[in-house]
Amino acid sequence: MPSERESLAGRLEEIAPPGQAGDRKRIVAYALNFGSEAMTDDEALAEARALLGENAPSDNGAKLDRDEPTPERSSWEPVDLTAILEGEADPEPPPKMLARSDGELLLYAGKIHLFAGEPEGGKGWLAMKAAGERLEAGEHVIYVDFEDEAAAAVDRLGALGASADVIAERFHYVRPDEPLDDRGRAAIEHVLETFQPTLAVIDGLTDGLAVHGIDLRDNTEVANWMRDLPQSLRRRGITTVLNDHVVKDGDARGRYSIGAQHKLAKVDVAYHLNVKEPLGRGLTGRVLIRVEKDRPGHVRRLARHKLVAEMIGESLPGGAMDLALEPPSEAAGDTFRPTGYMEKVSRAVAHEPGLSITALRSAVGGKAEYVDRARECLINEGYLDPRRDGQAVRHYEIRPFVEEEEGHDEA
Repeated sequence: MPSERESLAGRLEEIAPPGQAGDRKRIVAYALNFGSEAMTDDEALAEARALLGENAPSDNGAKLDRDEPTPERSSWEPVDLTAILEGEADPEPPPKMLARSDGELLLYAGKIHLFAGEPEGGKGWLAMKAAGERLEAGEHVIYVDFEDEAAAAVDRLGALGASADVIAERFHYVRPDEPLDDRGRAAIEHVLETFQPTLAVIDGLTDGLAVHGIDLRDNTEVANWMRDLPQSLRRRGITTVLNDHVVKDGDARGRYSIGAQHKLAKVDVAYHLNVKEPLGRGLTGRVLIRVEKDRPGHVRRLARHKLVAEMIGESLPGGAMDLALEPPSEAAGDTFRPTGYMEKVSRAVAHEPGLSITALRSAVGGKAEYVDRARECLINEGYLDPRRDGQAVRHYEIRPFVEEEEGHDEA
């Protein structure tokens, strides 16, 4: 037979709601300490309910008023690993948002994602597609825009099929032109608490840092800003998307976007967008989406050599846009990758920027079909930038391809 104290411990554990299961041991031990000779079992139970707060079930719904404040947990306390060890929590659940046409998803719940590409490279459309999905699902979205205006955001959402009523009710658009101060935090906090958005978009990351007077090259300043806004959203479990530019000059462009490496160190997933045919009114555009970083690890299995989706946008009469994320096609993601030729082509373009297709074949030598395939792979994977020059296509380096370094990704 259990002792009286063991019975009381069992009763205390039962009243702890599931969301606070990790605090049960602390609550039980704390209340049992009060449940000494001077307290009855019912008084100890009331003490435990007070520690649990208003969510604890109670016979009469009453909450015990206490003079002593409830001790606050420190982030330095060890994390309770019980749920993970018992298989009740998935440490890295698969993506939950932004669907390809085959049903595969590209955005992780509660993670920070980066969409990087040239200006007018489709980043805004991709973010709006994610926002439109959440609105259609009955959820709320907060959109912090450092680049454009409200009319453009509403126009894009409407083009993707969102109704005016849905946009007005669930889309929370913010256009700051001053640094985030106490008033701004209070305004953001009101939206987060009142509407509990599942998706947050920060459009124009580089401009946002500039508004705050942050040197784009300063890793410490960038890290502090990332901790202040994007990571605070992440801690709330909100899926966050950052839109950022790569530099226009391919010779000056690195692996990711403009500025400090810490912009990338603080994101969980990074996608690079490469325009093949531009999106726009009266056009059918095509943008290749490449995964450059995938810390949780579920998206890479969907990719063909980093290419994870092709965004096809068809402009329709009346201003509508049919925007679809297709799996990489066989042409875009052919499994044949002549990596030796890819390095030779990369070196040739680095040595002489602007080589045409014919000049590239001559510079590299060997079989023309292998040179052409290497050139296609380097373009699709974001190493070369092809530019139309009259009847010719000229090639410029985005970043060098080195065969022995292939497959290396930063954490």
